[in-house]
Amino acid sequence: MKPNLLGAVMKKRLTFAIVLLPLVVVGCGATTITPGEPFQPSEQRFFDDGIDVVADINALQGQFGFEAREDMDARCNLADVIAQVTIESVHSSTRGDGVAETLISVKINQIIYGELSTGEFQLRSNANSLGYTLLKRHESAINGEKLLFLRTFEMENETNERGLSGETPVKQTVGHHFHLSPNSSAVLGLVQKYIQKRKGAESGKTDESVEGNTGASAN
Repeated sequence: MKPNLLGAVMKKRLTFAIVLLPLVVVGCGATTITPGEPFQPSEQRFFDDGIDVVADINALQGQFGFEAREDMDARCNLADVIAQVTIESVHSSTRGDGVAETLISVKINQIIYGELSTGEFQLRSNANSLGYTLLKRHESAINGEKLLFLRTFEMENETNERGLSGETPVKQTVGHHFHLSPNSSAVLGLVQKYIQKRKGAESGKTDESVEGNTGASAN
């Protein structure tokens, strides 16, 4: 279970309606993706299917800097996978329902947190995504190496993933939401700091669980 370290912040700042639909991860090669916990509407702010271009969050001043670090902390605490990736290609398309989308093919270079087999897969952001407008504005920056924050979740489809009638429904598949950040030394250092804190909290919970089980068996 994910540590609920930012519940108060999320409640305070979640003022928009969530209209996004889960997106299917398109796997290539040997990449396998295990679904995490159910995706919560409050997480859309942090996994907006978008990008930021701030190479040094610590250099940001005032409220803007505080909120940027707060958001990064949340991503590091909630992400199922954090990885250094290389952008392989960016492609604009239109879905069958007429919604514009951007497809971003990435190659995993190194896993920083979580588990994900090395390989290539495709991120999807569509016009309903919270981060889509900013992603399109900074489309020229979607290249080279990035930090990927990935949330995965199990989703159910009423029809198969292509939406075609008369075919066997796909009842269980893996959806995803994501955020991309610069793979700069400053951002990476901050991410590693937050991950260390997360691992410490998770380790503490594990220790408490072990102690509790030991006590119960002793009685």
